[in-house]
Amino acid sequence: MKKHNYEIKVEWTGNEGNGTLNYKSFNRNHKIIATEKYDGINGSSDPSFLGDKTRITLKTFSYLHYQLAICFGICIYVL
Repeated sequence: MKKHNYEIKVEWTGNEGNGTLNYKSFNRNHKIIATEKYDGINGSSDPSFLGDKTRITLKTFSYLHYQLAICFGICIYVL
């Protein structure tokens, strides 16, 4: 089987000029990037932690990953 390697990085984009001066001085936005693959996924923390509700959260991203893994496993099993 061919081996696939992907470099994933998370870039914090929430610095609005004051860094992490205090809890409310920055937003929780970040970009999840697969090097040399896609533009990236715009993410944020959960709104209860002052995140942007219009962006994907780590919890949602993990759930989607889990569902894709199950789907892929079922597809392989059927074949």
